[in-house]
Amino acid sequence: MSKLYILVEESFRELRARAHITTAALARNLEVVIGQQWWFARNFASLSPGVVFLKGNNSVQANLMTSARAAGHRVLSIEEEAFGLKGEDVFLTLFDPRIETNCDRFLAQGINQRDTLISRFPEMWDRVSIVGNPRSEALISAASSGITGPAQEFLSRYGPYVLVNTNYASINPFDFDAFAYYRRCVGVGVLAPGDPDEMELFHTQCVWERDNLREIVRFLNMISEFRPDIPVILRPHPSENPRPWIDMARDLSSVYIVSDNDHLYWTLSCSVLVHSGSTTGLEACLLGREAINLRPGKSAWHDRFVSSIVNKNAETARQALEFVEQIYQRPTITSTPQDRIKALQPYLQTEMDSSPSELIVDSVLDIMPIGSARALEPGPFTNPYNSSRQRDKAFVSTETFRALLREATKTRSSQNFSITDLGPAVWHVTNITRTHMS
Repeated sequence: MSKLYILVEESFRELRARAHITTAALARNLEVVIGQQWWFARNFASLSPGVVFLKGNNSVQANLMTSARAAGHRVLSIEEEAFGLKGEDVFLTLFDPRIETNCDRFLAQGINQRDTLISRFPEMWDRVSIVGNPRSEALISAASSGITGPAQEFLSRYGPYVLVNTNYASINPFDFDAFAYYRRCVGVGVLAPGDPDEMELFHTQCVWERDNLREIVRFLNMISEFRPDIPVILRPHPSENPRPWIDMARDLSSVYIVSDNDHLYWTLSCSVLVHSGSTTGLEACLLGREAINLRPGKSAWHDRFVSSIVNKNAETARQALEFVEQIYQRPTITSTPQDRIKALQPYLQTEMDSSPSELIVDSVLDIMPIGSARALEPGPFTNPYNSSRQRDKAFVSTETFRALLREATKTRSSQNFSITDLGPAVWHVTNITRTHMS
């Protein structure tokens, strides 16, 4: 059977959607190897020719493209960093120039991404396909399973709550070092220190995050003072350092800090979400939940995110609190208003005849290399040394992955799949039913 290799960098963000791609591939009689990208970087040459699916297009991903193609594989990519992005200027900073020659197919979320990419890389005009994004598909599937885990426990104990998601990794990074964050941006190729336009963009981003952070803090203090009866869940982004938030919330009796990477069920069960330019605002919209986008002051960054057109916008903490009081304990909406869906389509196409995962598999089959039907090589494979940060980002148990596959198969005909561990957080998945039929 032909092979699809799916590389994962951040499991909390990517793996649920990748499970949907896996089940769509199994339904088309493909074998799938899926897992941490660092394992694949060491083992491309040991794998039978196939199609390599990458989550991005920066210099790290471009290096993976080069290695994969040198080993006889074909490459397609999506841009996960742009899931909630609207601004073309920021979108293009995510692309290494080498993708023009090393990427066999780019998967665009909508017309805006397609046209922006082709304007920058004209030679790719016939290698861009609009597929939406399987993250939207995975959101709806997970929502149908109902609220579970810590979110359900909190809801049962404290009742309806407000969720506040933060996203200030440039000024409050996980390793306590803002200059280290700058160096990481340079290292992955999304920031060129010698380019004054890119440096200005980075500087204004930091100012924007600082102003947003200050207004979120004002909001937390105001809701604690004037509406202490409303429980608030504060969830710092996994790329942030949670310590300042923990210290800040210590004197706010109605604010509870959670560090759960899987934010989906917290969003699904909240009365209203408050954020400032976060992708979770888009996800709340897709889940049929109300969200308030707090956007203080004047900044071009406010309009670079899709949340600005699908959420209610508040200019101050006080206005955000007024919106919360209007929405809180109101019957939760269960479907996204059509005007928001229509506004979303140029940036994230959701109204298509096939699901994003099925369209992605169509593209996989279009570029499948000769020799891909060879049996998967038995190895030996080389396990990389994974840093603690890599393990935190990408590692989940086999049982967790199996549960995500079961969740994804609910949207398709019954599949009886087999999972074999190939390395740490790397799995070989086959459809037993199809194998026995062929």
